[in-house]
Amino acid sequence: MATIHVPGTHPTLAEAVEAAQEGDHIQLTGAVQAKELRIRKPLEISGGTISGDGAFALGLFADVNIHGTELTHLGGHGVVIMAGSPTLAQIKMRVGATAIACGQAATPKITGIHIQGCSIGMSVQDTAQPHMDDCMITSSGTALFFRNESGGLISSTALSSGKMAAVEVTDQASPTLAGVAVVAGAAGGFFFNQQATPTVAGCLIQRTGLAGMEVTDQANPQVDGLMVKEGMAGGIFLHGESTGTYLEVEVHNCALSAIEISENAKPEFERTLLKGGGGGGLFVQDQAELESIDLEIIGVTFQALEAAGHCQIVLENAKMTTSGSFGVYARDQSKTQLVGCEITGGREWGVRIQDAAVLAMEGGRIDDNHMGAVMGSGGGQVLVDSKTEIKGTRNMLERSGVAQG
Repeated sequence: MATIHVPGTHPTLAEAVEAAQEGDHIQLTGAVQAKELRIRKPLEISGGTISGDGAFALGLFADVNIHGTELTHLGGHGVVIMAGSPTLAQIKMRVGATAIACGQAATPKITGIHIQGCSIGMSVQDTAQPHMDDCMITSSGTALFFRNESGGLISSTALSSGKMAAVEVTDQASPTLAGVAVVAGAAGGFFFNQQATPTVAGCLIQRTGLAGMEVTDQANPQVDGLMVKEGMAGGIFLHGESTGTYLEVEVHNCALSAIEISENAKPEFERTLLKGGGGGGLFVQDQAELESIDLEIIGVTFQALEAAGHCQIVLENAKMTTSGSFGVYARDQSKTQLVGCEITGGREWGVRIQDAAVLAMEGGRIDDNHMGAVMGSGGGQVLVDSKTEIKGTRNMLERSGVAQG
């Protein structure tokens, strides 16, 4: 294996690539140009600054190792990867369009990359499976975009986006996002749609202009560890016919509802904490269905739980405390079942029930709410068993439509 110097051994990078044998090392010094340069053999490229021209700077179709360099191309795309398992490591990129595009069955390894100024940080399509670790992307649009049947692993990576969600996963894409942090996004954090099946583990979304995470269509994410903080349009918004399993989710201090579930969404939550913020805690409406175990809602400005439309809710071991309004507000034709749940310390009534809504409690208690336990109107019903503890007079309970067995 030989070392080829540019400039020196060859005046241009294109000539060096043409002359190199498989496994050779091309050492760059200063600024060198790359105009739609396609590399189809295993090479090592390091040093210098690669200045792009044309539609893209580099096209990689083999196990190329590029490290310790800079790449700039404000008028087009950066690196297009369409085959093999190339390696990009310790590279600073400033690109006007897409910084890294992965397609076909490519499986690149991307480590320590710092991307700025792009419209899309990395676009992944076809069946490509990139592995990105310890990177930073600042994008005017989307930082990471997955489509088709692509996947891969994104770990320990920080993202900031502009007018689009920081991460969009669409079609049937199924990437794993582990330890990904979205900070100060002008739009949303994660947007999952179509039939996407992403995996989310140990991620943080903070200070987004829209909802921290939105899931729609038939998307089915598997979440195990997610914190959403300070979303200006709420924390998590689930709608369409989306499903998914959400474990160890926390939502803190969002301007609107911490979690909103609507249309025909049917998620399952376990070990969820919703705390503070300028809106309510959990809002379920339309035909949505929710099953949740070990939910805690603390100190939200409005009601801890609102049920509307024809939704159906089953909460087990939920604690709703110190809400600024009702603990539970059930209306329309909603049906809510509470098993072993506590509604305490609210500023108004523990339960507000109206219209044809039905609330059934098995065990648990309603206690220490400022205005009382239950306020009912219309045809709303509160059904409680003998193990449920409700602090309120018998006359008040009867007037509120409470049936206690």
